[in-house]
Amino acid sequence: MRQGVFLFDATYEPINQIKDKKIRRCKIISAYPQLKKNINDLPMREGAKILLIHGNVIEAIGGTLREDFGNYKFYDIGFPRYYNDEEFKSRIKRVVEN
Repeated sequence: MRQGVFLFDATYEPINQIKDKKIRRCKIISAYPQLKKNINDLPMREGAKILLIHGNVIEAIGGTLREDFGNYKFYDIGFPRYYNDEEFKSRIKRVVEN
């Protein structure tokens, strides 16, 4: 079993350029079975930390993730952009160190 911090992408299809929030949300929700499989396939200890990079993911599947994987801790750390790169790194560091 592994204890630590794990980063999963909610979808392996680019969705950032999709303007319609409903379509983006549907893409995230439809990719959930693969995300669930990926989390289940990795032997993690109870209490492992899982990083979620974007608020759209939390909004679309955060509740489902917490229901299915309540023994893990989920963190929304935002999305890296050229103008908030240091803040993004700082958020990751805080999660890893705590």
